[in-house]
Amino acid sequence: MTQTVGEGTCMFCNINRKINPVDLGENDTCRIFENAWPYPGHAWHLVLATKLHWTELSHVTNQGAIELMQLAVQMVKQYEIPGGAHVLRFGDHDYNAGTLRHLHFQTQGPNLLQHAFVTLGKPNEMQTEEAVAMLEGSLVHKPDFQDFHDRAYWYVRKDHNPRPHVKMQFEVQLKHGADLRLDFPPAAIELFDTLRDLERESGMPGGAFVTKFGDPRYHGYYSPVHSRHPIGWVVFPDNTGPVFETLVLPKNRGQIMRFIDKLYKK
Repeated sequence: MTQTVGEGTCMFCNINRKINPVDLGENDTCRIFENAWPYPGHAWHLVLATKLHWTELSHVTNQGAIELMQLAVQMVKQYEIPGGAHVLRFGDHDYNAGTLRHLHFQTQGPNLLQHAFVTLGKPNEMQTEEAVAMLEGSLVHKPDFQDFHDRAYWYVRKDHNPRPHVKMQFEVQLKHGADLRLDFPPAAIELFDTLRDLERESGMPGGAFVTKFGDPRYHGYYSPVHSRHPIGWVVFPDNTGPVFETLVLPKNRGQIMRFIDKLYKK
């Protein structure tokens, strides 16, 4: 990061082939490769980055949306990842805990041996106990979905009780149907249209999209319809404190504190 982003070079436009010698898959829009520094607690951590230096949701073309989602689904099948999450950060990274503006998905597959989280907002040292409560599951978010927007392929609901340190939060659910998956072309296009609309509605400078897939043991979301009909969350943190999406709960406080200590150092 110091040798690339720190010097004004995009590490996803100029991939260090000593670290990532080969791409695991590619199409005209994007390529996928292993994260050279995978998060703790993960058996799979893949990066799906656009080939062009797209930095905003507005840059994603219809064909780009289709090919991004097709490659994401393809890699889950090819590497037999039993469950996890696809994560897309967009906008100002002060508002989604990201580090690189180049648009990319991260596909995270936990190993079930220790905790696994998606970090969307970082705590400061005065918020350690709050972060611990979130990570251990004692501070639970209880959504209050009220607004319902019926689109051609997706349902969109606004959460009127967003989790702490979040300005706005939405649930997006792919409608029922045998052909409706993340890689179904019209649904993929509409997903990015929806993300752009929600970004505009929120008025926030940055946010993230998280969607979970597969065996709920690997992502913590237990719903009988979830594995068949993908559900995602569009979250707009307000840059005031910790925001996490839990995949696997930690086994003890020591795991949490080691994780938080790394967050403080970033």
